[in-house]
This record gives sequence, C-alpha cells and structure tokens, in this order.
Amino acid sequence: MVIAMLLKSFGHAPKVVVTNQDPAMKQAIAVVFPYKVGADLCNNGDFKSRLCNIVWNDSIGPLEFEEKWQAIMVEFELDKNKWLTDMYEIRFDWIPAFYKDELLSGLMLEFFNHFDFCMEIQRYNGRRCDHDRRYTYPQLETRSYLEREAVRIYTRAIFNDLQDEMNEFFGGVSQFSSYEEEEEEEEGGF
Repeated sequence: MVIAMLLKSFGHAPKVVVTNQDPAMKQAIAVVFPYKVGADLCNNGDFKSRLCNIVWNDSIGPLEFEEKWQAIMVEFELDKNKWLTDMYEIRFDWIPAFYKDELLSGLMLEFFNHFDFCMEIQRYNGRRCDHDRRYTYPQLETRSYLEREAVRIYTRAIFNDLQDEMNEFFGGVSQFSSYEEEEEEEEGGF
C-alpha cells in the first residue's frame, strides 16, 4: 500500500492529507492514519455545525476562534485527540481567522493567470479538432457507409477510436455494405 510506504519513509503521519474525496483513498487513509475523529462524532450534527462555524468562518478573529475551539474540544472530550491537536498546532496555515486580514490578491491573480492559460489551451485544442474535422479527411479503411458517416459526424479522435474498433471487430475487412451499394439502393427504391 502506497500510503503505508509513505508513512514508513517519513517516519510519521502527515499533518494534513488532501484528497479528492475518492472512497478508496478515504478507506486507505483511515487504515494507515486511524487517529481522526470517529464516525459517531462526524455524524453528530451539533458537533459538525459548531466546528464548521468556527473553522470556515472568515468573520471571526483568532481569539474568538481559539476560545470556541477549546470549548468544543472540552465539551466533546477531544482535547487528547492527536489528529485534532495536530490540526490545531498548524491552525495558522489553514484557519481563515488567522489570515483574514492578509492580502491574497497576488495568489488570486496567479490562480486566474494559470486558469486563463489552461482555458486558452483547451480552446485552441477545440478549434484545432474542429478544423481537422471540417477541412481534412482521413484515410478510410473500409468502404462502409458507417465509416463514411462517422468521419463526417465525429471529431477525429472519436472517429479514429471507432475506426480502430471496426478494424478489430471485422479484422480490417468491411462486413458492411459499401456506400456505393447504399446509394444504389436509395436510388433504386429498395
């Protein structure tokens, strides 16, 4: 297990684990780092509400945060919980009350610059794919009507995937009627 290897390599658990909420990651983290708050407490609406109201609240100051944090820890008997103690020790890095007066405009500007750059790349790739689909014509490998229609409808990448599947399924030989046969049938009234 990769997480166990990381724990062994570093010799201690990380103070924070950021995930994309993947269920498998959650299970693996719970096995390797078992000292988080238990499920019963996490399902306690009063606890969650009170904790979230101080942790993610950018309108309270550091003193008010610390007073309310301590009250919650005492009331729910969590003052000995290692994970919460570790999180409290790094509160300056992640609790909005401790950086609400900081100017984060530089960080936001950097984020928007990266975002705009990524979006421009995505737009460029979309325009390139659209151009390729409209103004270039790939080599057809069969004489099938399906293949001819697919190249007209789909993006080049999707068409190439379809063409590969057709070749794999039919062994490179078309089992479909050719488009000339389709046109003859349409003209002949069949």
